[in-house]
Order: sequence, then structure tokens, then C-alpha cells
Amino acid sequence: MTVRLSGLPKESAEIAGWLSIPPGASDTLLILVHGGFYTHAYWDFPYRPQTYSCVQWAYENGWATLNIDRLGCGESSKPPGEWVDMPRNAEALHQVVQHVKTAGVGGRRFSRCVLVGHSLGSFTSALMQATYGGADALVLTGVFGVNANRIVATREAHEAFLKMCGVTTEGGSADRSAAPSDAQYLTLPDHRRAKKFFCNPPAEAALIEIDTGLGGTMTRAENRTMALAADAGARVTVPTLIQVGEFDRTYYSPDRTPNCAGMYARAIDMAPANFTFAELVVDTGHNLALHPSARETYRVMADWLAATLPPESKA
Repeated sequence: MTVRLSGLPKESAEIAGWLSIPPGASDTLLILVHGGFYTHAYWDFPYRPQTYSCVQWAYENGWATLNIDRLGCGESSKPPGEWVDMPRNAEALHQVVQHVKTAGVGGRRFSRCVLVGHSLGSFTSALMQATYGGADALVLTGVFGVNANRIVATREAHEAFLKMCGVTTEGGSADRSAAPSDAQYLTLPDHRRAKKFFCNPPAEAALIEIDTGLGGTMTRAENRTMALAADAGARVTVPTLIQVGEFDRTYYSPDRTPNCAGMYARAIDMAPANFTFAELVVDTGHNLALHPSARETYRVMADWLAATLPPESKA
């Protein structure tokens, strides 16, 4: 899908996406938006799809999905990394939503779009909706939806993030399709991925090994503008579901607290009335779609959507 983004050296960019429409699907499309250091494979993982793949689960349960690679990731266009920030991510996603609702995709036009994000993809979805509107509901996973953990846009915070993650521009978990000469595209060393993204056990060792090989990137500009996106959630007015794993290390230190329940409670107190907070997903880390609890997470999402969105006739 071609998008035109303000200020890029080239006038247009391509956003890659994979469309799945089961028989009898309604006119509601779930647009799946992966996070940082990942690609669309997060939502359609190439290992035991009957357990982990959101795309397969959605197909089996009558939901159409469009699983995209964010700007700069996977098979989408990779502009110079300095240009790939959160506002341009949101601008690109906005144009995807517009296209789906007006021109359609795969010969099908959808009247309603739900953005299903994970981590940085959740921030992208919230910033898109707060800035442009267009989605009918949001499902934000791996984030609180509001800036409860006080992400700030300072140089010190940016450098602390890089140091905490052990981010490097060469070596482990590099996105094989990213231009290695562009130091603005960051990768995450293998040993950091398992520690930051998984609760192990129960996360499967075989899955973690595959995840390490797939890798993905994030740009320095995305990190520098993350606070802007984290703050945007408070301006979202459509129905929004929040889903977080109880052992998401993004939001707690194991040497200080047993899980992220305290931070989750703070987020609930800060959130607007249109937010619904699901129960913390037990025995699950940051990557909700890559833990054995994945299908239960999807079921909770589907039940919430059914209760929240007005009924639609099947095609």
C-alpha cells in the first residue's frame, strides 16, 4: 500500500500488509500493528500457529485481519532512519486506515477498523487515533495506554533506554533486510530479547530461539519521540482495551516488586472513562502473543469487541 509522508526524501513509501478474510467475515477489519524490534511475524508467528498466531485465531473465529509491517520494518519501505519517528509512523498508519475505509483492500471495503497494537505498535495506534481519528476502537497490548510509567523526552532518558536495552547497530538479532550502514536503525542483542520480552517459563524455548533468529529493528528517532506517543493515549476518545502481562518487565523490577500490578493500578486511576483494563494476563511477559496464554488473550479481546461495537451483518 502506497503512503505519502510529509518531509521524507522520497515522496512516497510502501507499507506491506497481509490480508486474511475468512468466509462470512463482517465489515470490521482488525489492523495488526507490531512493536519495536519486530515485524508482522509477531502476529503470525511461524511456530505452532494453532497456539500463537493471532491471524490464524482470527480466521478461525470469523475476524478479517490486515497484518502490516510498520514503516521502516520488514518488507515495508525503509527511509533513512532519522526520518522514521513516531509521528510519521502514525501518519502512515492513518493513511492505511483511510485506504481500507475508502478504496478498500483486496477487493473488499471495510466500514469499521480496529487497531490492534503491541508495544510500540500500540503507541503508534494511540498517536494515530489522537492525531487523525478514523479507527472505531483500539486494542493496546503491552502498554498502559496512558503514560503511567512517566516516559519523558530527554536526552538522558534516550541514552538510558539504549543502555538498558543493550542496543547495538550491529550483531545479534539484526533485521536482515535493514540497511546495516544506517546507524539510526537499532537492533537488540539476542540475550536481551529473552530477558525483556518473555516470562520463561512458561514461554517455550523453541519459540524464543525462533524469535531470536527473526529479529527486527527500531530507530533512534522512534525512541526519542516515544513520550509524545505515550502521552497521546489520554486524548483517545474511542473505546480502548488495555492488555498487559503480569510479568512484563517493561513496567517493574523483579528485585523490587513481584509483578507490574502496582503500575497497572496507577494506569487505571489515570485513564479516561473510555478505557477498559483487562485482568493482567497471568504467567505472561511483554510479548502477549508469544506466550501459551495467547489464545486466551485473543478471546478476551473478541469478547470485548463483541460487547463494545454495535452488531454488524455478515457478508
